[in-house]
Amino acid sequence: MEPFIIATNRQLSVLHPIHLLLVPHFKNTMNINAAARKALISANGVIEKTFTPGKFSLEISSKIYGALWHFNDQGLPNDLLKRYTHLNSLITNILLKVL
Repeated sequence: MEPFIIATNRQLSVLHPIHLLLVPHFKNTMNINAAARKALISANGVIEKTFTPGKFSLEISSKIYGALWHFNDQGLPNDLLKRYTHLNSLITNILLKVL
């Protein structure tokens, strides 16, 4: 939700109807997420103490996911091309027209 909150605050006027509709839903979201990151997933946080084998488990998992997960594959068009390999030529043609 954080990217949507930031984009809404940056791009929409305070008087814009969509901004006015979204503000109540965004209330305290950033504070809740920051508190959760600090308490739950930080070093020596609740998640690390409860569900993992030790203090180096976050480092180990980040190394493993670092080799498998790539940021560029999560966005368009790479994500579509990766998921729908049988439609590669169609997706590529559509994206070339759009972009």
